[in-house]
Amino acid sequence: MSEHEDPKAVIEHRHAGLTITLPPHGFEGPRRTFLIQAVVFGGAAFIVSLFLVWFFILRGLFQWGSLVTLPFPLAIGGFGSLLVHSVFGFHTRRGTIEVSGQPGPGATLSIAQRSVFGSRSASWTAAELESVGVGDPIDAPGRMPTAHLLITARDGVKRGFFPERQPEELMELAVVLSEALGLDPPGS
Repeated sequence: MSEHEDPKAVIEHRHAGLTITLPPHGFEGPRRTFLIQAVVFGGAAFIVSLFLVWFFILRGLFQWGSLVTLPFPLAIGGFGSLLVHSVFGFHTRRGTIEVSGQPGPGATLSIAQRSVFGSRSASWTAAELESVGVGDPIDAPGRMPTAHLLITARDGVKRGFFPERQPEELMELAVVLSEALGLDPPGS
């Protein structure tokens, strides 16, 4: 992956390592449609919840101390708000991946991922890593797999990052990172 093929991922090679900056994926193409659906559904759910509260008050079914009538409209409004918030969180996720040091056991991989929901980060030395590839960190029967940048430690612990990215882009990242860390290429 080079800066010319994908202007969104910026790879900066240094003397001893590299830095990859992954800006937010944004809302172009099908993501824009999903955002519009989330906003329409979330807005409709919020309006329905306000209508239900108004209806309960008008009919005298709602009393301020009632625990029976209040949770239903609040749950509908909360679900709509959560849907819109999660769409924004997922598509505004950005990240930084750094490899420090020469390829080999002493090289260090650091990944930081930030979004509306907060941030998470992790760091390993190449000696602690089994592989860098693409896959799903959760292996459960009946679960539909999702492509992540998959970091597998020698102790068997798998961590997944950047599920919003395309599998092809993740594979290119895995190849670049494996090479920079001195690990076997993905799939070998």
